[in-house]
Amino acid sequence: MAFAEAGYEVEPLAAEPQENALRRYSAQVEDLYWSNNYWKEAYFRPDYDYEDYAPAYCVGYSGCAQYGGCFEEAEKSLCANFCRIKGDSRLSWEEAREPIRAAWARVEAAGCHGLDWDVSKLPDRVSDERSFV
Repeated sequence: MAFAEAGYEVEPLAAEPQENALRRYSAQVEDLYWSNNYWKEAYFRPDYDYEDYAPAYCVGYSGCAQYGGCFEEAEKSLCANFCRIKGDSRLSWEEAREPIRAAWARVEAAGCHGLDWDVSKLPDRVSDERSFV
């Protein structure tokens, strides 16, 4: 399974169905990726830390799985989701839009729709909103 190959372990909670554990696992993989790579992105500002960007990435990768399709068609909902969960993040919606799009694009490139994530297909880094390195 791709999870084991990536060096991660999945421990489903007894009270949750297996597919919920898979969704949680995928969010953990994405959070780990972005926490290690956020500072490499063109939109990164050195006066912000990962805790500022984390809610935007969460909205992006979970939004892709939830809404699928075109980023622009989901943008209004993504904005509402970011405003709802941003907490102490210092990013405005305008600043959050790029990291949300980057997280969306990374998951979309893996062919993620709903719970059908293949971690082995995730690109190493988002170079821009349309192409991957």
